[in-house]
Amino acid sequence: MIKAIKSNRKAILEGYLLAVDPSSGSRSSLPAYAVFRKGILKSAGEVPVPIELMKGINYTPHRLKFIGSYLRDKFPDAFDLLIIECIYYRINEKTNLKSYQQLNQSIGAITSNLQWNKILNVLPWEWKKLIEVAGIYEKQDVTDAIQIGAAMIAEARKCQ
Repeated sequence: MIKAIKSNRKAILEGYLLAVDPSSGSRSSLPAYAVFRKGILKSAGEVPVPIELMKGINYTPHRLKFIGSYLRDKFPDAFDLLIIECIYYRINEKTNLKSYQQLNQSIGAITSNLQWNKILNVLPWEWKKLIEVAGIYEKQDVTDAIQIGAAMIAEARKCQ
């Protein structure tokens, strides 16, 4: 992770970047984003997926289409760097395969509908460790997106 931050340092600190917390499609979670310019938070929010598109697996293509269209319309300009949270599936863990698949579908819908020059995938435990949220972390989609970007910015400022 540190190596990736170092190699993207200029884009992180001086560029236009978007940090995204994707969603697996559960009713309690929405994709969220945070926009930074030159290391400063400019805006943040959630993708307002209509509840009727979150009713089950049969609605997944419509949900993904909505997410992609919303982000493409909201952010027509290219980002210097897209930072997106991802997870890796391990067979021996208790990861829910359906949630994992839907999360990756969301990531695909997001990455394929935005313009970006570089992409940085970050694991949840990597960015959380960087901002030292142990004991004070509260799960909220928009807060996660902001903290993902803030963690990368803080670490890039440390790197020379």
